[in-house]
Amino acid sequence: MPSVTKKGEPRFQNEALGRSRGGLTTKIHLACDGKGRPLAFTLTPGQQHDCTQLQALLDSICVPRIGKEKPRKRPDHLIADRDYSYPSCRRFLLKRGIPHTIPERRDQAERRSKNRGVLSSSIKKNMHVET
Repeated sequence: MPSVTKKGEPRFQNEALGRSRGGLTTKIHLACDGKGRPLAFTLTPGQQHDCTQLQALLDSICVPRIGKEKPRKRPDHLIADRDYSYPSCRRFLLKRGIPHTIPERRDQAERRSKNRGVLSSSIKKNMHVET
């Protein structure tokens, strides 16, 4: 039995449909190998943030190997866009030992440069030279 939205429309839990100004939307989160071949994907409603799907996407990767070896589950290197540039994503990748290339969001770079300025000015204030 579907639940009902505020507008009285049925909402199905197993459908990846989200509302936006443009109507119903869906996001496809795709993991590919170095040659662009799909390895895994997840579907989410359009309004759900990308970074919430990183772990599920990486967990669903399963590349079979020839013979009796276990399938590959971990990429050699991950390249992602700014939507995955959050501390939680970076901690997850670090914990799994997955090297990554993710560009920083502008606010992260600004925050880091402000913190450097505060740190250097506090060091200068606390340092004194004895002659």
